[in-house]
Amino acid sequence: VPTLMLAGHVAFSRGQFGKAAQQYPQAFDRAPSAPIALTLTQAYVANKEPDKAAALLDVWSQKNPKDLVVLRALAEVQMLQGKTDLARKNYQAVVNASPGDAFALNGFALLLDQMKDPTALSVAQQAVQAAPDQPAYADTYGWMLVGKGDLENGIRVLREARLRDPGNGLIRWHLALSLSKAGRKSEAQEELKAALAARNPPPAGPDLSALKAAVGL
Repeated sequence: VPTLMLAGHVAFSRGQFGKAAQQYPQAFDRAPSAPIALTLTQAYVANKEPDKAAALLDVWSQKNPKDLVVLRALAEVQMLQGKTDLARKNYQAVVNASPGDAFALNGFALLLDQMKDPTALSVAQQAVQAAPDQPAYADTYGWMLVGKGDLENGIRVLREARLRDPGNGLIRWHLALSLSKAGRKSEAQEELKAALAARNPPPAGPDLSALKAAVGL
């Protein structure tokens, strides 16, 4: 099993996701466990086989209904598949069983927001309250506040997230968009510059082009 896992890890690190997705199942068959199932799930998703990932996690979850980590992963994959109703059901089950799980709360909030559910904002706030030191959750909450038209509070929360993780391009991108909406062009320009230079810059596309034009970049 260790040899098969190592072979899978090497293949995955080289971007050979299909090969990794062949090595990990052999290890799982010999020693089935949640950690190996989750590792195999990552390989399936990276290899653009989310259906296989969902099937694997669903079977494991049915056999191990108290394994909330796997159930949460199943909800994430179902969200990726566009199966929002199933994802919502499983996220809700995780949150009900572990209301302090900030990671699950944040993912649940993103799903609810995607579904245009008005409770998304309150769930995002719960994630921040559960883990106030995590900038990613503050980013979700702040960006949702902006989406609801609360620019002042949204910008405040996004600024706090940026202070905690200044190298995060997604946070600075959201902050740049928010500042532009608020008419604060020079501040938005500085944040956009920082976002573009970050480790995870915003993807090229019409939204980026529009913001560049709006702030004079």
